Amino acid sequence: MDDIKRILDSLSQSRVDDYKTWLEVGMALHASGESCDLWENWSRKSAKFREGECQKRWATFGNYAGAPITIASIVKMAIDDGYKPSEGFGWNDPIGHSQTRKVPNTELKEYLSALFKSGDIVNFVVSSFEKDGKFLPCGKGVNKPFDELIKACDTYDDLGFILGDWNAKAGAWARINPMSGEGCKNSDVAEFRHCLIESDTLPKSEQVRKIRELNLPCSAIVDSGGKSVHAIVKIDAGKDEKLYRERVGELHSFLEKHGFPVDTACKNPSRLSRIAAVTRNGNRQRLIATNVGTKSFADWQKALNIPKYTIVPAGELRAIDPNDMSDNILGNRFLCRNGSWLIVAQSGIGKSVMAMQMALHFAVGKSVFGIPVQKPSKVLFIQAENNSIDLSRPFHSVIKKADFSPYENSLIDKNLNFISEESSSGDKFLELFDDACGRLRPDIVFIDPLLSYIGGDISRQEVCSEFLRNKLNPLICKYSVGVVIIHHTGKPPKDVKATGKGSSLSYLGIGSSELTNWARAVSVIQENREDENVYEFVHTKRGLLSGTKTTTFLRHATDGVFWEECQAPAKTVKTQKGDSRRPSKYDFMKLETLAPMSKEELLDFIARELASHAMPCDSANVAKVVNLAKRAMIVFDESTNKWQGRLYIPANTNDTTLKGDMQ
Repeated sequence: MDDIKRILDSLSQSRVDDYKTWLEVGMALHASGESCDLWENWSRKSAKFREGECQKRWATFGNYAGAPITIASIVKMAIDDGYKPSEGFGWNDPIGHSQTRKVPNTELKEYLSALFKSGDIVNFVVSSFEKDGKFLPCGKGVNKPFDELIKACDTYDDLGFILGDWNAKAGAWARINPMSGEGCKNSDVAEFRHCLIESDTLPKSEQVRKIRELNLPCSAIVDSGGKSVHAIVKIDAGKDEKLYRERVGELHSFLEKHGFPVDTACKNPSRLSRIAAVTRNGNRQRLIATNVGTKSFADWQKALNIPKYTIVPAGELRAIDPNDMSDNILGNRFLCRNGSWLIVAQSGIGKSVMAMQMALHFAVGKSVFGIPVQKPSKVLFIQAENNSIDLSRPFHSVIKKADFSPYENSLIDKNLNFISEESSSGDKFLELFDDACGRLRPDIVFIDPLLSYIGGDISRQEVCSEFLRNKLNPLICKYSVGVVIIHHTGKPPKDVKATGKGSSLSYLGIGSSELTNWARAVSVIQENREDENVYEFVHTKRGLLSGTKTTTFLRHATDGVFWEECQAPAKTVKTQKGDSRRPSKYDFMKLETLAPMSKEELLDFIARELASHAMPCDSANVAKVVNLAKRAMIVFDESTNKWQGRLYIPANTNDTTLKGDMQ
């Protein structure tokens, strides 16, 4: 600490005034396990200093994906500014190296004082044995009063006089809780004060970042001298072992959900942890920090209900790969974890059947309706409109049509679960959602339909916002799921084909526009204008991320209860009464309104038009256009021996019928 403080004091005033350098210093201190207070005290040298700013920035550190910024970076700056480092300390030294220079007996005292109090009995182990190349603690250890150990720390510089000699290759251990002095078992624990948290699978820097980021109430954080960090977390269960185990279980579950794979063997209240200040195979079992995070376990529990937010500086955003697909579930980030997808359609059109079809394909990891699926997903289907028999019809039809393999069918049985519930809405539904997600751990949750579960007037913005943003969103983030919500349109228009276009389609759902505004992605099922037997599955919001196409044409199967893809119906273009034709790539010539001209003039006109559009204009292609035009666009007038457009109207005509035809 003193070394780091002297280094910071050696930095020029311009360093603390420069935003980029100020930020880099904070990142380096954070990466090394130093406290935010150290950065904040240094920051006060600048006239730009603002109370609370350091704490806000500190919470964002750890996600930086660029070149690592370490204590070495700060030392290099200090050397450039005239600082002369102590012997044996260079700017290429490991992160946090400065802290290993703390006087051992002082470090040990700080460690013991963080975990224990006057009157406690401390059990520690210095004996060890080797097994399979690994050193393990041996025996019941030594019991000493806390007060006696603190007095020894104040008296002796040599840790051997305080703790006794240990194997330099093995290190030493201390139990995380005060003991009775009669043994070293769980039954000998005098107070269930702490739990040990460690992970052997995460890098140490990531472990420290996670511990700080998750605001764990730590009495002490210790570098084990190996590949892990030991966090001594406050459980505050007093003499209640049952409460201790409940809180430890809650803590482990929380950490697993938030990407911190915990060693489950550490649940033991008599667990040994690496004691700070001693050496292990040439490495210091270093005290990284004391009294980190919230003050108590109860405060930590309360803090979990406080809305979380993360400030991401532009410099960190610049370093993020925009092609990162780590949170993707469907499409090209069409539906991601913590995301939502709203599917809107008329009542009775087959929304639930489509949802069933998608759920089955998502469970086996197969694309459907043009939407790519990344991998087999755990799917939870919560619905209110059908009983089990009703659900079984599309279930069996889709499976038969898809011709899933035996392995894929086994994935369906493993990954897909249904909940039929029509009596829970509002807060009761949210309780159901929370419990089911906690038990089943799905990747995707279908909610069919929203109207059954929202528990209020869906036309009111405040009802929708309270349910979706304030209550459902936290649960979506809690379990990191992607939610697919099936929703009804409002009362259909008199002309069922008179539907909206473009982004307006997104707002066809009944109720407040807040529904569409909330959803990350929106899709609509609507009838096709050209063919009433064909439907369009249109992705109206985030559609370009949906996969291969923004619109998929579908029809109801005739041999089962499922949707099947089909071709888009041909569009018709009115030419004259009783006549229609398909659009042509030659429509730009507007031959249907062509003024009278001879055959030679017609051929010359077509050749010029083709050439102007960089299209083949040889005699064969000109003849091709003439043959197509003769069928629907041009006619030959025998009285004038000229060709003209079928919709040609002379400028001086008084024929209202013709005018009506053109219109």
